[in-house]
Amino acid sequence: MIANLSDDAGQIRLSATLLLGSEEAARELQKDLAPILKLAGIPSHQIQTGAGYLSLRSVVTFLNEGAKQFRCEDFGFLIGRHQPPVKFAMMGKLLRIAPTLEDAINDGIRYSILNSGYSSWTLEQESGVALLTRRTRAAYDAPLAQLQTLALVLVYKAANTVCGHNVPLNQVMFAHKRVGSPQLLEKFFGAPVSFDQQFNALVLPRKSLATPLPTRDDKLHDTISHQLRELASKQNSDDLAYTLRLFVLRTLGTANCTLQGFCEEMQAHPRAIQRELASREINFKAFLAQVRHELARNYLRNSELSMLELSDLLGYSNPSAFSRAFKLIAGSSPANWKRRLT
Repeated sequence: MIANLSDDAGQIRLSATLLLGSEEAARELQKDLAPILKLAGIPSHQIQTGAGYLSLRSVVTFLNEGAKQFRCEDFGFLIGRHQPPVKFAMMGKLLRIAPTLEDAINDGIRYSILNSGYSSWTLEQESGVALLTRRTRAAYDAPLAQLQTLALVLVYKAANTVCGHNVPLNQVMFAHKRVGSPQLLEKFFGAPVSFDQQFNALVLPRKSLATPLPTRDDKLHDTISHQLRELASKQNSDDLAYTLRLFVLRTLGTANCTLQGFCEEMQAHPRAIQRELASREINFKAFLAQVRHELARNYLRNSELSMLELSDLLGYSNPSAFSRAFKLIAGSSPANWKRRLT
């Protein structure tokens, strides 16, 4: 069997999308990223496209060396502030169409949109407040202030995106000692910032969780949630087909939804993965096409999404590409197939 992730910092993998915005941050500081990228062992194209995965060690080295060599203790914050909205395709759609902010947060946690091999988030409610808390899964001896700040900035931006406005916060808590400019952080979060806390967390009024999302679509949300729950009920850690399907659902529409991306996430050599797939008579391209087709039929049956929205959701470059792929399997275009349902 293919080995699971270890707790070693060189083995724990994070999506390269985490560092999108680095070039813009360096440009603001009028600094050259090349020496930092070389030191961290990160190809420049990964911080430009977000494709592939990076080791935890590489990410932490990049952030810490950037802060040190650029003499900017707010380096992680600047990257987060400059990062464009990350496209999560189907999983991102699930968050945006959730009924409330609480539903979106719980979906993000339940389906590992927020979580990684190194950290996990929990939503806790008590006496009028809610804490969205980030905890690490393994100890790491390098300073983590830059990474922790970046993580909280990105999750706060994601919450603002799904709500359509800035989510009010009571407080922002960091486990690390004070670094950088608290005033800069407080201006961004719109709330007091405290350091040397037990954990990292965004603290918001409990009533904010009931905020209805402007793009909620209960029917489509139920459809996607049902698909994911059904998949989760069949979970088997020894089932490579299950693992591959879950990978496709999480990455569909992103640069990582490739055989290479799957190999990187599994921490296995492509030849080993290909042998495993071949032994199960699985072809990655055909598997991806079939998953897309199943999802397309479900969405056509249970939603009123346009062909443009569907093609984007399923990771196609345009509606024409989606229509050709659908017709190849179904024998008719998506529009004609949907018309026959009525």
